[in-house]
Amino acid sequence: MESTQYYEYIQLQHGDTKAFEALYKMRYADMCRWAMQIVKDRERAEELVDDVFLTLWNNRKQLPEIGHIDAYLYASVRNSCINEIKSKHNRQQAQTLSADTDLDYNVLAEAFSSENAGYELLAAEDLQQKIARAIDEMPEKMREVFMMCRQEGVPVKEIAERQQISIDTVRYHIKTALQRLRSALLKDN
Repeated sequence: MESTQYYEYIQLQHGDTKAFEALYKMRYADMCRWAMQIVKDRERAEELVDDVFLTLWNNRKQLPEIGHIDAYLYASVRNSCINEIKSKHNRQQAQTLSADTDLDYNVLAEAFSSENAGYELLAAEDLQQKIARAIDEMPEKMREVFMMCRQEGVPVKEIAERQQISIDTVRYHIKTALQRLRSALLKDN
């Protein structure tokens, strides 16, 4: 570490805000570019870098354990970005059971199982019975569209042609059918 950086590093450990500001000014832009390469979102990259610097300041007394401040910053930004990507992916998965995804009974079992410790996942047979009952309770047109899409694997465009309805109506029926399934499974838990 250069002597100037080393001095600022020591000062930072002792709570010197000027040392922190100097490090922030010196590394912020580099860290933002690094984060931007990973998350592909400038605003989010800046937020993540700000969080890393905030954590650095809050944990400044532990700096002797860090060793090399640049390596620490790059690793922290990388890890924050990776966590952000994982979190974003998980949020998208949780929100997406749409007409373009396959209905997987095992995924549904996990998604709708109780979050409380001690409860086990529903048995596959029980789950299939609940799904079948929910499908039977759907309006006729919705049930037909849903079954064509999910059980027969008929593309949305072909369903629209066969049923003589618009593609948007097909998607609406599938989306609503999935919502009803979700609701029925949550009601039984």
